[in-house]
Amino acid sequence: MIISSPICIEGKVIVGSNDKNIYALDETSGEEIWRFKSQGQITSTPAISNDKVYFGSMDGHYYAIDLLTGKEIWKFKTGFEKKIGSYGLWGMLPSHQFMEDQYDFIISSPLIKNSGAKTTVYFGSSDGYLYALNAETGSLIWKFKTNGPIRSTPSIYRDILLFGSWDTYVYALDPATGKEIWKYKTESDTQMKVLEGIQASPVGAYDRIYLGARDGYLHVLDYKTGNLDWKFNAENSWVVSTATVRDSMVYTSTSDSYLVVALNAITGVEKFRLKTHGYNLSSPLLTEKGLFIADFSGMIHQVNPISGKTISVFETEGRIKNKKTILDKEGNLNFEYTANGSDMQFYDTNEKVLNEFYKLGSFISSPSYAKNTLYIGSSEGYLYALSIP
Repeated sequence: MIISSPICIEGKVIVGSNDKNIYALDETSGEEIWRFKSQGQITSTPAISNDKVYFGSMDGHYYAIDLLTGKEIWKFKTGFEKKIGSYGLWGMLPSHQFMEDQYDFIISSPLIKNSGAKTTVYFGSSDGYLYALNAETGSLIWKFKTNGPIRSTPSIYRDILLFGSWDTYVYALDPATGKEIWKYKTESDTQMKVLEGIQASPVGAYDRIYLGARDGYLHVLDYKTGNLDWKFNAENSWVVSTATVRDSMVYTSTSDSYLVVALNAITGVEKFRLKTHGYNLSSPLLTEKGLFIADFSGMIHQVNPISGKTISVFETEGRIKNKKTILDKEGNLNFEYTANGSDMQFYDTNEKVLNEFYKLGSFISSPSYAKNTLYIGSSEGYLYALSIP
């Protein structure tokens, strides 16, 4: 399974895999150039700077390896990396069973900041810390403690370091010192713990910060103060994808309501919405060829970013093969339909249904684009390279 999002650079595509390897492939042919094996699944998206590839692994380490050879340069051990979970998660049965969150797919990805001769790498961890390391040596510069695992990939806007934590807060820090500037609280779900937590990454534009959360909203904040400007209601669906902001528009997507929405980035007024065929956990990608959305049913939608009209669609091999038996009559993911009478209160039923969905070639990986080609990983374990005319 490929959950990591691919990165294209210097004729290579770099991508991590749940088989514990990170791969460098020839951008044109897909032939393997090198691979590096860690001791855990690699679900973070690699970051590349100064001929080094940075990424995190579920083995509890963040790595720097050589871009040309794939050889390890350094590794840094976090407190731990593990999936979020609890006993009787979300009220599922049996209540005495510890249950991993099956949708906790991606750990925090590294952010690289070059400042003169100094290069810093930032990332979050399951241990609740946001780390800043010397990118050349892997030595710790500072760390900042939150009260929950950090899945959000940090970003920098106007010299402010931004990220979200599972403790429901968005944080703004001084990137040099790690000192807190402000924090903003998203919603809490004190009973079921379903509609809370942050997985998406903050995006800065137009003096605002755009960040989706599992509380069912896209939050738009003033970048200086962290005060709420406006928010978009995702209809009790998670917003776990990272928003795309360009040309005074913000594009975001939702999980269970299957929506892709275009909003005015300043006012929040909706311009258009469309419905895909499954959860939208992959982040939207905007290129000169259109807006691309990859959904959990194994379909990629190419959309006109102005009108919202569909230009083309692509189906994975798994979707073509299995859609008649897994998807409902409308061609949509339908949990009840796939459960086929099994009691959906039980964790085991949820696990079985999700494994059926994976057969479709579900997209969790976000697409990247280079030289008229779209690259994306799927639950089948394939990295697809799609020519975009």
